[in-house]
Amino acid sequence: MTGTTPNTRDTIHVTLEQLGYIGDQLGVARSMPMMYGIYRSARNAGERITVSWQTGSAVYDVLATSVAVIDVLSDALTAKGLTCEAAGKRMNVYGQEHIDAEVMRMLQS
Repeated sequence: MTGTTPNTRDTIHVTLEQLGYIGDQLGVARSMPMMYGIYRSARNAGERITVSWQTGSAVYDVLATSVAVIDVLSDALTAKGLTCEAAGKRMNVYGQEHIDAEVMRMLQS
């Protein structure tokens, strides 16, 4: 990605804020090299979204409290150019960094 284009994590973060979610926790999973962020809805205290990613990976795992929340987030992220694979309350998000790496692997084989 270029310096002027936001990375996938920043795009997810900004999109969640625009949808009314507030990031209230960021950390590292102790059992594996994984980072995570927890976002809670400013409108509905029961709504929560967890975003996690492996260190060095450009694939993000999103887990929400409902399918409807994933649907709204998937539409918003897709509109910003990210690729989303939703399945129930879970979704994988692929950014340009991941797509570029996959293309490079194909070209090298």
